[in-house]
Amino acid sequence: MAGRAVIFDLDGTLVDSRADLAAAANLMRADHGLEPVSVAQVTEWVGNGVVALVERALADVEGEVAVHDAVARMKAHYAEHMLDRTGLYPGVKAALTGIAELGFRMAVLTNKPEAPARTICAHLGIAAYFDAIAGGDTFPVLKPDPAPVRALLAQLDCAPLGSWLVGDNYTDLVAGRTAGLSVCYCRYGFGDPREEPRQLEVESLADFVQTLARGG
Repeated sequence: MAGRAVIFDLDGTLVDSRADLAAAANLMRADHGLEPVSVAQVTEWVGNGVVALVERALADVEGEVAVHDAVARMKAHYAEHMLDRTGLYPGVKAALTGIAELGFRMAVLTNKPEAPARTICAHLGIAAYFDAIAGGDTFPVLKPDPAPVRALLAQLDCAPLGSWLVGDNYTDLVAGRTAGLSVCYCRYGFGDPREEPRQLEVESLADFVQTLARGG
């Protein structure tokens, strides 16, 4: 009998990584002779993977941009700074413990590359909670495509029915919904849900655990 899973987004759902993402993006902009922008501006560019972030961050460059080289620079800067200020949102570890005690298997599915996602989870002490950690380069496509969600469910031997996708951005909600999972939107994150339907909205992951405990 297939089990039940909770698949989490990472940035804006489990961790607040805005400051470090902005630092790396601004260092990359400096490499191209551009002035720094605010954390809020970089946050608006986040959510669709590193290539999209780089393209948005360099939209004001005059002339052609070698995107491949710029992505490599962004990855290098982020590797140096991704643990400077990134931290867990309040109550994350307690929530993960509670979800595990309810019998759910857990995974991370982020559009950022897998290597930094694993490093962040390990550094912040949550890697052991997850049966899988997948990034934007793990599968051929990114969220909002549902294919990565379905692939993770297969790895976890879990069914869509009774499983959840938890995130703060429309990419999470679309991916989960179209893969047949229930979806939970985290209001405290920094993504944009757009008008995507969801079964649940929470102010903290503790609220989500309470819903699961009630059989939601």
